[in-house]
Order: sequence, then C-alpha cells, then structure tokens
Amino acid sequence: MLQTFLMALNDRLRPLTEPEAIREEAARALREHLGVDRVGYAEAEADGRAVVAVCSLTGDGMPPLAGRFRLDDFGAEVAEALRDGRSVLHADAATHAGLTEGERAAFAAQRIRGAVCAPLHKGGRLLAVLFAHHRAPRAFTPVEVALVEAVAERTWDAVERARAEAALREGEARLRLALDVADVGTWSWDLATGGGELDGRGAAIIGVPAGRLGDVAAMQLATIHPDDLAAVQAAAQEGLARGGTFPLDYRVVHPGGRVRHVASRAHVVRDEAGRPQRLVGTNRDVSAAREAAAVRERLLRALEAERRRLEEARERADRLQALTAALAAT
Repeated sequence: MLQTFLMALNDRLRPLTEPEAIREEAARALREHLGVDRVGYAEAEADGRAVVAVCSLTGDGMPPLAGRFRLDDFGAEVAEALRDGRSVLHADAATHAGLTEGERAAFAAQRIRGAVCAPLHKGGRLLAVLFAHHRAPRAFTPVEVALVEAVAERTWDAVERARAEAALREGEARLRLALDVADVGTWSWDLATGGGELDGRGAAIIGVPAGRLGDVAAMQLATIHPDDLAAVQAAAQEGLARGGTFPLDYRVVHPGGRVRHVASRAHVVRDEAGRPQRLVGTNRDVSAAREAAAVRERLLRALEAERRRLEEARERADRLQALTAALAAT
C-alpha cells in the first residue's frame, strides 16, 4: 500500500514546476489517503525554534493553519523531537500526559486532537515539517506514520528539484540575454561521433544550418577560408592536447563568397578518465572590428606617409634657405 501510494504521488508531482503547487498537491494526496481533516507543510526558521506554515489543506469545518508557530508552545516533547529529527505522534492531544494545560490549549486553538508531524532534516538541521491533523482523537498506525515521513521526504525532494530547475531556467535566460547582447553564438562538438549542435546565431556567423548536425566538424571546416585552414587545425589540435579553453580566430566563406572574420572560443570537456570527450564553445563575428582596424591601419599609414612627405619638404626648404643665404654672402 505504501509503495503504491508513493508511486502514484510521484506521478502527481512530476509535471509540477512550482514549489507551491507541489506542496499543495502532496498535501491533497495525503489528506485524501489518510482521511484526516488537515494536512500541511511548514518551513522551519533558521534557529529551529519556530515554523511558518506555507501550505495547509483542510476539510469541511477545519480552519487552515497559517502564520508562524513556536514549537515550544506545543510542548517541550514536541519541540525536542522535531529538532532531533523524530516524528511526533498524538492519539489525543487533549489528554496526552506529556502536555501542560497551556500546551493542550495551543493544540485546542488549532482544533487538533489526533496528530502526526514528520520533520525533514538535512545536514543535522530542521528544515520543514509535514503535519496531518484530525479534530477527533486518532490513533495513527505505524504504517501511516511511515507514510507521512515518506511524503515529507518526497515533497522536499520535489520542491528542491523545482527550485533547482527554476534556478537553471533563470540562469539560462540570463546567459541567453548576455549572449544576445554580445551577439555571440554557441556550439558543441562530440569528439567520438563527430556530431554536434549550433544555435541560430552561431550557425549564421559561420554560414551553416542551425540545429543538430551529423558531422559538425566537417561542415564547419568546409566553411573556413583556405588560407586559414591549416592554422585553425593546428590550433585545435594544440588546444585539445593542452585542455581548458583556447581561442580559434579565422575567416569563413559564406555561400555566395562573402568572407567574414570569426573569433571562436573552445572549451575541452573530459570524461571521468580524463580523455577529451567534447568541445563546447562560442562564435562571434568580428568582421566589423577587423574592418575598422584595417581602415584605421590604412589611415595611420597614410598619415605617416604624409608626415614623412612634409618632413622631407621641410628639409628641402631648409637646405634651399641655407643655400640662398650662402649665395647672398658671397
């Protein structure tokens, strides 16, 4: 029964991508299965002295649990067990011998008689609590307690997966924005199969189709200017042998004969044995910069030639003036 429920829970949580939706769906599934009045999820504060309810699903006539709650208000036994990573079980909080009148009042204020609370610990610290409450006395069985503990673990794992995937999406979006602003394309090349992938900008820069390619190396090499091919191949072999990140600067010839200057950067990815496995990298069209540099170089050469011409003219004028002065003196 336990494994069947957990497999079904995994199916319900798998398509969800938001932590709030994951917690609510897990609480809903557990409440339906146990037939309790309230199931919720609370995240612990850093010092482990209080929890904040972030999810609470209830049945008819049972108020949701919301806000911040000090663990000590529900008894030293409860607080110590949860901080130590042990589940707390009350068949009837109204008559439980380990509670003071004030602590029983705290349970009564939330309409809790039967309860099981499963803590979620990581690195020796209380991070969250999954709770199941019943407004009437309820003796939870060991199997039900194990189920709540397993759901707490599964919920945490699913929430962390969703957070990691959201962080990854955000990171990819930032990277794509940075690449767009820098006008940089990306590529990858599997050294074993010869296959690879070029994004749209990376492909446009070198003049080949985008997407997954059967032999990206052959296709890219075919676009390199014949005068640059040997130098590029030598630089690639040296970079593979050395590892890390290395530059590849070359010209490409687009279909139709248009020549563009490309600044490529490649990074060697190795397998567990340290063998080069694939290359990943970027392409950037630097034609405008190269053309601007060439124009600047031509202007500098012209200015230098003009400077030399003026210097020579000045020297001739100085010699003519000296000759004129010498003739006048005779």
